[in-house]
Amino acid sequence: MKRYFLATILIAYIFGNYAAFAEPIMLPYSDMENMVFDGKWTYTEEWKHTSWDGGIRSAHDGKFIYILVDLVSNTNFTKEKDNVMLCFDSNNTKSTTFDKHDYCFQSILGTNEGSTYQGNSTSGSTGNFEKISNPSGFISVSGISDQNDRYSDIPHPSYEFKIPVDFIGRSDIYGFYYSVYDANTNKFSTWPANLTQNDQFQIPTPNNWGVMVSPDKSLPEFQFPMIALVPAFIVILIVARFLVKSNYFTNFSH
Repeated sequence: MKRYFLATILIAYIFGNYAAFAEPIMLPYSDMENMVFDGKWTYTEEWKHTSWDGGIRSAHDGKFIYILVDLVSNTNFTKEKDNVMLCFDSNNTKSTTFDKHDYCFQSILGTNEGSTYQGNSTSGSTGNFEKISNPSGFISVSGISDQNDRYSDIPHPSYEFKIPVDFIGRSDIYGFYYSVYDANTNKFSTWPANLTQNDQFQIPTPNNWGVMVSPDKSLPEFQFPMIALVPAFIVILIVARFLVKSNYFTNFSH
């Protein structure tokens, strides 16, 4: 029985480590050349080749990060008040303060130009963020999705973002947070869920954020733990077989 003792420890270790990445938002590579940035599902296949996690669709093409926030359940919306804020921690430091590596991008429903904010540890008019110029190539457009939406043809708000990768910094894993403000209820919905945000710029600190993962050669609709565990189990089997052949377990039992 002790023969598989080490392999069991390895399996437990891997499961324990990947538990820390529970429910990440995936950021797969995808060809996004045919995107039409008008703030909505322009045609039914438009966002098909992206990942669907955490209530958003996301992908990258090496140069830009593409995100769609599609609020199919919100049929009572308010233009020029409802909005979405996406936030990235470039270094995923999980810090308790904001710094220059933290960026937020806001889109207000019914507008065609979003806003960019950068973390600032000193308090200012927008809490711990200051508004900066939008980066070159950045697009933030909001609109009303309807008959071409894959999930609901009832009119509802949607927000499209195109964010330059080099602006926020290249990484396989970002700290990530987003909030949705509904003016009708005067409430914020967040990801990760159930975080408290009572004001546009009183954003929870990065130690409360989730992660957005961009594994190389990933498939859009696969979940990260399942992708990662396949090679992990192969490694375990190879190591266990080697140790059995070398009589390591027999010696270990003595």
